[in-house]
Amino acid sequence: MPFEPDDYLSRHFKTSGAELSKKIDELVALVVPPTSQNLPLYREMLVTVMRMAQADRSRWDAKILLQTMREMEHAFSRLDQFKRRRKVTVFGSARTPIEHPLNALARELGETLARYDLMVITGAGGGIMAAAHEGAGTDNSLGLNITLPFEQHANPTVDGTDHLLSFHFFFVRKLFFIKEADALVLCPGGFGTLDETLEVLTLIQTGKSPLVPVVLLDEPDGSFWKDALSFMRRQLEDNRYILPTDMRLMRLVNNAEDAAAEIDKF
Repeated sequence: MPFEPDDYLSRHFKTSGAELSKKIDELVALVVPPTSQNLPLYREMLVTVMRMAQADRSRWDAKILLQTMREMEHAFSRLDQFKRRRKVTVFGSARTPIEHPLNALARELGETLARYDLMVITGAGGGIMAAAHEGAGTDNSLGLNITLPFEQHANPTVDGTDHLLSFHFFFVRKLFFIKEADALVLCPGGFGTLDETLEVLTLIQTGKSPLVPVVLLDEPDGSFWKDALSFMRRQLEDNRYILPTDMRLMRLVNNAEDAAAEIDKF
């Protein structure tokens, strides 16, 4: 999509003084390579910040913008080293017990994806996330951790490595789960996993995210995703809240090899 400047911002700064606009141009020229195609974008970013400063928004609003920009810039910088690698985001519960069969399945999934030369992105926590990373190994793992007062600590595979990023805001973290993913594998989980599942499907359904493989992974005799799909068909599709074709955005599989093959053939 071609960049279109915010005309309202431009008019606002024209009326507020040419001197400020000139200084913004000077600052952009000072830090941005003259051949950069992003020069107009960086200028609009500065104009947006200046507009907010001029309005002197609340401290809470200012802190939200600052933290968001910092987190995004840091993530862009850290992830640049992995830009040539294909990646699969794996969602699933942090609370799945080590002895649960799903953990063994997630570990096998990590191993299989690594064999296909795919990096495994998770939320860096325990349970399904830790198992998938353990199977993939550090070189094939990326952890996008969330700073919480409880529960969420980075798993041993990525903890203390440059394969771990920490986020303060859930919405920024979720952006990178989707932005970096060439495919997604969804394992059983709680509210967070369901939230991520429905958001992924909504983004693809509405064209806000590219069409990528969305794989639902469960044990061969598991009912988590079977029940969820049954609910979607009975309550969403039958009531015409979604189209029948929307159900084809995802595929249910019961083993790691089928999950990887579904991704590889896309």
